[in-house]
Amino acid sequence: MTVQSPSTTTTHSEIVSTSEDVSKIVRAAGDQRTSVCIVGGATSLDYGLLREIPGFRVVTTGLSRVLDYAARDMTITVEAGLPFQTLTEVLLEQNQWLPLDVPHPERATLGGIVACDWSGAFESGYGTIRDMVIGISAIDGRGIRFSAGGRVVKNVAGYDFCKLLTGSLGTLGIVTQLTLKVQPLPSTRLLCAVGIEHLDQAEMCLEKMVQALQQPAVLEILSGTRWTNREWMPVEYRGAPHAIVIGLCGSLQDVEGQQRSISGHLDTVGLKSREIIGSLESSALRDLAGGSAGADGEMVLMISVRPSKVVDVLKAFENDGVLASSSRPSIQVHAASGCLFAVYDTSPADAGWLVHTVHPFVRQMNGWAHIVSGGPPDRTLASVWGPSPESIRVMESVKRAFDPSGILNPGKFLYRSM
Repeated sequence: MTVQSPSTTTTHSEIVSTSEDVSKIVRAAGDQRTSVCIVGGATSLDYGLLREIPGFRVVTTGLSRVLDYAARDMTITVEAGLPFQTLTEVLLEQNQWLPLDVPHPERATLGGIVACDWSGAFESGYGTIRDMVIGISAIDGRGIRFSAGGRVVKNVAGYDFCKLLTGSLGTLGIVTQLTLKVQPLPSTRLLCAVGIEHLDQAEMCLEKMVQALQQPAVLEILSGTRWTNREWMPVEYRGAPHAIVIGLCGSLQDVEGQQRSISGHLDTVGLKSREIIGSLESSALRDLAGGSAGADGEMVLMISVRPSKVVDVLKAFENDGVLASSSRPSIQVHAASGCLFAVYDTSPADAGWLVHTVHPFVRQMNGWAHIVSGGPPDRTLASVWGPSPESIRVMESVKRAFDPSGILNPGKFLYRSM
């Protein structure tokens, strides 16, 4: 391919189809000291503090091939621009799946999912995308290809670049290829809901889930009538302040055993679960997958704390809580990981509210908060990511090692000087 140079005021887009195409663009950008913006399915462009900097835009949707599928070994190697929905269809032919649920699966690319560290509701039973990537190839800020891991699950030689690049938002390298560990598709799946009037009940419910013989595949806390008025919510729980959604996966015998165990634990605290069945189950899973994305004009605030602290954070959003505001969010919590998404119809305040209220409160809990999408027009590095962590110098030294000129997605992440 021939790389055209952008002007000093525009961005030049290139749809790449090989890793060598990516290398050429990055090398050209390095020579011209201009930026490289990485775009996959364009579903998370608002993630982080994205500044409009003229330069090159690398569009990875041309990297969309399945390179190797060892169904018997339950591993698949694909290019990073492959949409998640396409991967799901390929795996389904062998009765397998990658247990993630991501917003806009028809557009979201696997490279983007890894870069943004999206996992979803199934992480309670199956872990996160960080646990599923066993091999990776990428192009660094000098245009040099590097790889780690491989196509065998037991191959753990070398540095764990798989985990390092997961969640790096394309600031350390442009992912071009991934090897993923997949799972057998469960023969039976059951989704049920528990209506919650008070958050203390949610805390008791979560404690009982920990005591269950097997962790459920899905364990979500939903807060706000925007969630509890959904058509798939059991009628007796419609309009409740909060709800817990529990998902079970496995053989029919395993699921029935898990259901009996969970029902018994819930009975001890006076709670009852109701099944979500048929097409409503699929609708519920789609809503859970898309609930953390937000729509146009909405602000999505993500908070990560220890799982034991999620109810305390939820209470902070109540009327007299530290995080209460004039705009009441709808909230989705991945309870097993302590990851909370608060979705506001409009931005609740200016950037100062985030800097002086949200981030200090979350840091007191040894947690982390950042804006996933939307937010006040005056948002800054401090409002999006909060104060710099103690590890920032180490993080910036890693950034310089992979991207000495700071050209990969500049301003996207929390680096102060790049």
